[in-house]
Amino acid sequence: MTRRNWMAAAAAAWIIALALAAPARAQVFTGRIDVAIEDATGARLPGATIDLTGPVTQTHVSDAQGLGHFLNLPVGTYAVKVTLAGFTSATSSNVEVLSGASTPLAVALAVSGSPEITNVTPISPAVDLKRATITTHVTEE
Repeated sequence: MTRRNWMAAAAAAWIIALALAAPARAQVFTGRIDVAIEDATGARLPGATIDLTGPVTQTHVSDAQGLGHFLNLPVGTYAVKVTLAGFTSATSSNVEVLSGASTPLAVALAVSGSPEITNVTPISPAVDLKRATITTHVTEE
């Protein structure tokens, strides 16, 4: 093999090695969590606050379709808490995020009971205790 052919073969081998190494660097080491928030009837709830805690901490508000998306999360275990006014909050712990995977999470919120408020208004007594006389009205009928 001549020196020129040997150099061309070495250059081709080097180019092939670099081409095969590029996909190895493009591996994905993150995942995502997709949260769907519904009420007891299955209707989606927009405007719910979604708190994510784990290797990273994030907060999102569900969109008009009642969905929340947490993207590019490091692999690990997370806890998701969903709150919305008028509903009881819900927490899902041990939500696993795997490399290159999407973790779906459906959260159902129950309507919370409203606290009963009682307004007490003082009523004046029917008998005036400060008055010493009694008046009687008699009609002709």
